[in-house]
Amino acid sequence: MAPPMSLHSDARAVAVALVVLLWSCGCGASDRPASPTRSSAPVVRAPVVVASDERVAMLLAAYRFELALHASDADRAEFGGFFLDYPAEHEGTFLSAFAWQAPPVRARRYCRITREKAVIDIMTGAPGISFVAEIKSIDGPRALVAMTWYTDQESGAGTMLGMERRPEGWQVTGCEVLWAR
Repeated sequence: MAPPMSLHSDARAVAVALVVLLWSCGCGASDRPASPTRSSAPVVRAPVVVASDERVAMLLAAYRFELALHASDADRAEFGGFFLDYPAEHEGTFLSAFAWQAPPVRARRYCRITREKAVIDIMTGAPGISFVAEIKSIDGPRALVAMTWYTDQESGAGTMLGMERRPEGWQVTGCEVLWAR
């Protein structure tokens, strides 16, 4: 068993970790001015923040795209519901956007996962499909959204959706299948 670290060795370990972190972020000594002045403070870029409405619009477009792929008569006959994961504070927006969808679209809390990992509609007992969209990156008018869906252990897929903000709103411009079963 190693002896307990002293206060001095703890401080040294923190200092070394800080130097490594700063160096890995590109803040090495060669980046510093020869003589520091008050006006030589580092420039810190603010993270890109996208308004909640923009994020909701992106997620709606991503779900519309994915649900259109599952709009066959066979899917409508087989599944009792499509279950989406979305921000709870925007439930009304999501439910009204898919009000006329068949099978019905509901929040994921209205499905359960069985021991066999099957998605079941708790209102009807019928099989369902669970969809999850997650915004991965936003770069101005472009974004990447990861989309996954599954019905059970044997059927599901994960895709990366390329999206672009156009005058008519967010649109899916590309889709890459990452995995499927």
